[in-house]
Amino acid sequence: MSTASSENDVIRTRIPTYDDDNTVLYAYEPNIAFFREANVVPETPTDEDNEKTVKDVLAHCQVIHDAIQNLDRKFDVIHGKVSKIQRHRSKSFWQRRPKGCQHRQCQSLLIYPT
Repeated sequence: MSTASSENDVIRTRIPTYDDDNTVLYAYEPNIAFFREANVVPETPTDEDNEKTVKDVLAHCQVIHDAIQNLDRKFDVIHGKVSKIQRHRSKSFWQRRPKGCQHRQCQSLLIYPT
């Protein structure tokens, strides 16, 4: 039985055991009569409450929308920087010469083998 439930909302039934260790088991079932009495009529919210709730939700949505736009701008800046780094690295990779060849003739022989 959970600690939040009281004795009124559950029915405790003892389950007989036929073991020699004298253990006692209980089964807990919801008390349907308790729930019928407790939840008779829910309160209906007024139009003012609904309007306030809608305004609160819209305000939260606006904050979320602004945050997403800000993150989108930051993502575009980061993406531009990453693209620039990738272009620079690929350019420097293709311009590198092998360690054994320091002059152009040797490099052209490595690029275009015959």
